[in-house]
Amino acid sequence: MNIDMKVLEAAQAGSRKSLSVVTEQAKPKVFAFLYRLTLDHHLAEDLCQETLLNLVKSIGQLNFPSQEAFWAWLFRTAQGKVQHHRRTQTKHRVKTESWLEHMDHPAPSEPMTGLFNKETVDTIFNAMKALRLDYRTVIVLRCMDEMSYAQISNVLGGTQLRNKMLFFRAKQALRHELAKKGLKRSHFLGSLAIFASVTSLRSQNAAGASTINAGLLNVGTTASILSLITSKIGLAAAAIALTFGLISGGRTVHSASQPQPDRYAHLMPLLQDTNFVTPSAIVGSYDPDRYGFTGIDPSVSSTRAVSMTCEEALVNSPANRGLRLILPNRHWVEVGFNSPIKDGPGPDLFYTNWNCPVARVFITNGAGRIYELPTPTCQGDCNRSHITTFDLAEITLPFTPQGFRILGTGDQELQLTSIRARLQSIE
Repeated sequence: MNIDMKVLEAAQAGSRKSLSVVTEQAKPKVFAFLYRLTLDHHLAEDLCQETLLNLVKSIGQLNFPSQEAFWAWLFRTAQGKVQHHRRTQTKHRVKTESWLEHMDHPAPSEPMTGLFNKETVDTIFNAMKALRLDYRTVIVLRCMDEMSYAQISNVLGGTQLRNKMLFFRAKQALRHELAKKGLKRSHFLGSLAIFASVTSLRSQNAAGASTINAGLLNVGTTASILSLITSKIGLAAAAIALTFGLISGGRTVHSASQPQPDRYAHLMPLLQDTNFVTPSAIVGSYDPDRYGFTGIDPSVSSTRAVSMTCEEALVNSPANRGLRLILPNRHWVEVGFNSPIKDGPGPDLFYTNWNCPVARVFITNGAGRIYELPTPTCQGDCNRSHITTFDLAEITLPFTPQGFRILGTGDQELQLTSIRARLQSIE
């Protein structure tokens, strides 16, 4: 909800009527923010009142040149109330009742009647509850309030890079908690949408359902929510999502099926060049979540991730299979070739992928020695297929190259299609 800046200016000038309008306009969003941080309805109501009281007392001395500045101040104040409450809690404080017991059940006329599933929502809610407060906060600001990292920095302090890394860690932690409770990686965005909807229901004047911008996580909303249907615990969650229209078609990320011809026309012959071969083995891999790797198999689904090994995706895999190994942040795979990589005319090594091509990449000797290559740059159109090349003539290596390592980084999950190299044994 936006604040009428003219009304806000009138409130700052002393108009009591305008001040009342401002607080009423701000209340739903502040309450939802606090409810998502505290996971306690009654506490969120109390802290919301305190936050708005601070606004009433201080509005004449505050400077709000923009909507962004107004909400940054309110969220900072609200977050401070949460932190103060946590500090003042004693070790002997009796735990509050379950959050679900505080919720008003929907009236019979509401569309979610019969679809609300306590087990499903409780599972998602408990996963959020298991997170550190700063992790939960950055997820709420990024995914539900759709703030940029610059805006998040105005609320949480620190640099944009610090808050970007905080969000990455928070996302991984939430995935881990959801997995512990039976929800797979493909359920991640759907779970966020359900959490956003449930916590919005208690907001006066708030819409009954929420959407999550898939672009913030680079995951297809439709696929994520529909994938909940395949899990026993997610059946009702998917029904809620579909009933409320949580699948926001305009925000779902779609990908093209081939590398962009205008940008990669000069590289297309590499895909057919028999001098470039696929890896002969997987030298190593790293999966910090320990859930196993996943990928996209077009023969099964063009959007839904399935369990996939690095070997079946990258080792001697025919290009026409179109398998795409997903490399989330901090996940890496190293491939080896059956002979050293050869320096020849033009590119000597390349990989193809879907989504943003940015990753950390290394050439290796296949036995523990690595050399980091220049980081690929993103030139826009991330939600397409890309070809990234490397020329050994431009690199001075301290060893004989025979392997290649690629590390996922950033908030977009790189989908690795293939790795190919020119080998010395190939003439």
